Amino acid sequence: MKKILYLILSSLTLLNDTPLQAQWQNLGSGIDSLPRIISCLRAVNKDVVWATSINPSFSRGFEFTKTTNGGLSWQSGLLPDTLGNYIPIALSALDSQTAWVLMIPEPSQNKARLFKTTTGGLSWIEQTGGFNAIGKGVAAMHFFNANEGIVFGSCGTGNAVSDSFHIYRTNDGGSNWSRISGANMPTLLNGEGIWLYGNNCYESYGDTLWCVTRKARVFKTVDRGISWQAYATGLLGTNGGLASIAFQNPMQGIATAQNAKATRTDDGGLTWDPITIPANNPTGDIEFVPGTVATYIVSAGFESASSQSFFMITKNGGNSWDTVTYFPGLSALHFLSPTIAFGGGHIISATEGGIYKWTGDLSDSVTTAVIDVKQETAFKIYPNPASTQILIATKAFIKQGKISILNLLGETIQEAELTTPQIKISVADLPKGIYMVRLTAEGQVQTQKIVVQ
Repeated sequence: MKKILYLILSSLTLLNDTPLQAQWQNLGSGIDSLPRIISCLRAVNKDVVWATSINPSFSRGFEFTKTTNGGLSWQSGLLPDTLGNYIPIALSALDSQTAWVLMIPEPSQNKARLFKTTTGGLSWIEQTGGFNAIGKGVAAMHFFNANEGIVFGSCGTGNAVSDSFHIYRTNDGGSNWSRISGANMPTLLNGEGIWLYGNNCYESYGDTLWCVTRKARVFKTVDRGISWQAYATGLLGTNGGLASIAFQNPMQGIATAQNAKATRTDDGGLTWDPITIPANNPTGDIEFVPGTVATYIVSAGFESASSQSFFMITKNGGNSWDTVTYFPGLSALHFLSPTIAFGGGHIISATEGGIYKWTGDLSDSVTTAVIDVKQETAFKIYPNPASTQILIATKAFIKQGKISILNLLGETIQEAELTTPQIKISVADLPKGIYMVRLTAEGQVQTQKIVVQ
């Protein structure tokens, strides 16, 4: 059976030891069914927030709630109540009127049902697809826009064959779904699915989306889910591969495993290098804080929210971390900026517990948008920074390959064949800024940054 991860986040201790408990303002939720806990939360903007709740025992539950005024008031209601023993596991919202909720049966977790509202939750329409069939269940969902979206994941039955990755895509807002297969999918590993992680088992950036699997691989699409590639990270968690992933820009991101392990990429997910993260703290969920350069937060909680837990934060892209303890436990978290975020936890009543608003500030002071992660590289760049041309010198064993220069959106803007150990490339026509130089040779891919000034 899949694990269901909850971000047990709430009040923290800032890096200067200022308590963060006072920096989470309780907003209530409008939900009065008990016992309940907020399981999924999506903040469209500072005013519009959607959330769903479940029974902490993972039994039948259908509640959702929404605010259009930053939590001053809530519109709560029920998802279709004819489903039997279903629970909501994923939420995607476009605005105050349009949202989708993905639900699975408990305890079988062997299929899924999807519901959409275009009336702000006043009514819900079921959208059907291959994921309705037994053995074709999914666990997560993301809509890139009003028309294009994906549902993806796997069942949690314990059968390695059926519990493998499924991806379904729509280009008409969910009215029709088609399964991605064939040449558009990488070869799947036996039992390669994802856990039910709520908000952060994937990361999106424009048309690009990355998600993590139980086989410690990262799946990536750059065309809104039409085609996919898989990249090994070498980071195997004791509870089954990777847990969560976050990106600070299209090139740089961090993925976590459940046993206090993490790995980092600086080439958009093509290659990964393990990084040190505080030991003795589970690393189940990671989220990048938008509006910062390199601030990430990591939750330590699994399966149920408690009154306190551990929390880790880095403001330099994973080079160093601080660990804090905080109250109350939050089961979902969504940051929009260093000063705007919402979290969800145990519901005490319609006006107590439930959803919280962040009133602190997680701004970082990192001045460069690129963090070097390669300890030993197969090539060096001179000079760096550069204004006219660069000299790329490779190690002697590299006989041939390809040099690519990419911008921070991951777009290739210049390429050259490598036929000698050294090559000169003009950068005189490039606008000033940060770029990535990628060497592809001997079956390896390595990337470094350069600054054009």
